[in-house]
Amino acid sequence: HDVVPQIESVSGIQIISIFFSVLSVAGMLVAFYFHQSIPSMTTKHFGRMFSHLLVSLLLSQLLFILSGLQTGIKALCVIIAAFQHYMWLVSFMWMNVLSVSYYRSFSSFYKKKEVMGLVFLKMYAFGIPALIVGTCLGLHYFHKFQYGSESFCWIIEQMQLGLSFALPVGVVIIVNTTLFILLSIQLRSAMATSADAQVQVYENKQQFLMFAKLCSVTGLVWIIVFLPNIPGLGFMNYAVAILPSLNGFLLAVLFTANRKSVDFVKTRVSTLFSGNFTR
Repeated sequence: HDVVPQIESVSGIQIISIFFSVLSVAGMLVAFYFHQSIPSMTTKHFGRMFSHLLVSLLLSQLLFILSGLQTGIKALCVIIAAFQHYMWLVSFMWMNVLSVSYYRSFSSFYKKKEVMGLVFLKMYAFGIPALIVGTCLGLHYFHKFQYGSESFCWIIEQMQLGLSFALPVGVVIIVNTTLFILLSIQLRSAMATSADAQVQVYENKQQFLMFAKLCSVTGLVWIIVFLPNIPGLGFMNYAVAILPSLNGFLLAVLFTANRKSVDFVKTRVSTLFSGNFTR
C-alpha cells in the first residue's frame, strides 16, 4: 500500500501542457537571472515583488512537471502534491499583490502613492496558502482529504479541489480581473491620441505592451481554466493546456525583453571576447 503504481500512458493534453511548462521554466530562469543582474531593470520595490512571483511560479511549474512523473513512493507523491498546491496558491497571491500594486500606482483614485510594506505582503502571500495547505495536510492525515493517486501527484477529489484550490484562486482572479478592467479604462481615457500617424502607431504599441504586461502579471489567462466546465466548451481543454502553462514564459518575455537586457548581453559578450583576445 506504500507504493504508487507507475503511469503507463500520458495523454496528448498532458504532453502539450508539460512542453509549455518546460518552456516557461526556461524563460523564467533567464528572466530571474536578468532581473538579479540588472538592478535598474525595475524599481526596487516592484523588482522584489516580481522576483517573488517569478520564483513561486517557476517552482509551481517545476512541481507540475514532476507531479506527472511517478517515483513509485506514495509519501513522496503526497509531498509533491502538497508543495505544488502551496506554491500555486503563493503564485496567485503574488499576482494579486502585483495587481493591487499596479492599481494603487496608476489609478487616479489613489492620490497618495504610498508603498505597501514588503513584510506585510510576504505575510499575506505566504501565510494564507500555508493556512490552506496546512489544513489540507491535517485532513489528509485523518483520511478526510487526499493528496496523490495512482496517476497524478495532485488533489484527487473534485469537491476537495474546488474548495481548497479553485475557490481561493477564483476569488483572486475575480479581484484581479476587476482591477485590470478598472485600471485599463482609466489608462485608456488618460492616454491622449496624437494626430500624427507615426506617433499614433507608437502610442498604440505602448498601450498594447502595457495591457499585455497587466494581463500577464494579473494571471487573467487563468480564466480559461474554468471554461471547459461549462457545457459545450469541452473543446477548450487544449487551450487550457497551453495558455496557463505559458503564463510564466509570457511574464519572462514581457518584463525582460527590452533595451536594458540587450545592452547587458552586448556588454557581457564584448567583455568575453575582449578577454579572450587579450590572452
